[in-house]
Amino acid sequence: MTHIGIGPTWHFPMYATPEQNDFFYAMLYGMAGTAVGWLFIFTVRQSRRLFRQLKLPIYINMMIEGVFIGTIAYRYPCHGTLAMMN
Repeated sequence: MTHIGIGPTWHFPMYATPEQNDFFYAMLYGMAGTAVGWLFIFTVRQSRRLFRQLKLPIYINMMIEGVFIGTIAYRYPCHGTLAMMN
């Protein structure tokens, strides 16, 4: 493929030489990601428990969940996603 002019799709040049502090930052980002994951799992489990206790018909539960997800999407839209695709 290299003889017909097709090269790599992306080039990621190294912006700086890796330093000793980079390992510390990677650990901090890993701990932050772990905390966000735990918070997400806790939220999902609590919402399951709440909806089991409500004992409403499934279509009412789905309506409540849809309104909740729609509110999140309205509050935090992804403005740059489509612009990055073009």
